[in-house]
Amino acid sequence: MCDYLPVMTKPDRTESYHHGDLKAGLIEAATHILEEEGVGALTLRAIARRAGVSHAAPKNHFENLTALLSELAAIGFERFADQLTTAVSKATRPTERNRLSGLAYVTFARENPAMFELMFRSDKPDFANPRLQTSSERALRGLAANNDVAFKNGELTALTADQGARMARTWALAHGLAMLMLDDQLTPILQRLPNDYEPDELFQTIFRISNV
Repeated sequence: MCDYLPVMTKPDRTESYHHGDLKAGLIEAATHILEEEGVGALTLRAIARRAGVSHAAPKNHFENLTALLSELAAIGFERFADQLTTAVSKATRPTERNRLSGLAYVTFARENPAMFELMFRSDKPDFANPRLQTSSERALRGLAANNDVAFKNGELTALTADQGARMARTWALAHGLAMLMLDDQLTPILQRLPNDYEPDELFQTIFRISNV
């Protein structure tokens, strides 16, 4: 279909979606908009237009924009949790696991800045959404496992004060670095380091000397 055809003809493309494909198509369209234009550009109408369906089509799967973006954020948290888990899969010591998961945390933020903003800096998802709760809890469990926190039936047990403090310290360091990086606030430091010094080297050194 040519781009110059009237917009009113585009809903015909919904016929190409089989049962279940429309939902995936909407998520894919939302992902592209998020990566290319940022969180602020995400509207149901824009997502439907990008997916090539009528503006009413998203309501077949998502009650509103919040529901769709909650699903998108849940997918982001699942990818995030997988990346943290993979990073520490071969580490045995808590300090090594924390260092590797911290680096993975910052790497995810650098490689997925718009998704990271949706997950951690936006009020658009509904964090009471059951699927989003489950996926974000996975990331929290990964953080807990790195600090030798006990689990029972896959769930976190009650934390001691020291365990909670260690988890918060690890999280604060990784998240703080991610925020400084995304906001370009590390430039004054990086400019004063040797010319061949890469940001990743700075992050590795920070986690190494912090002994989290």
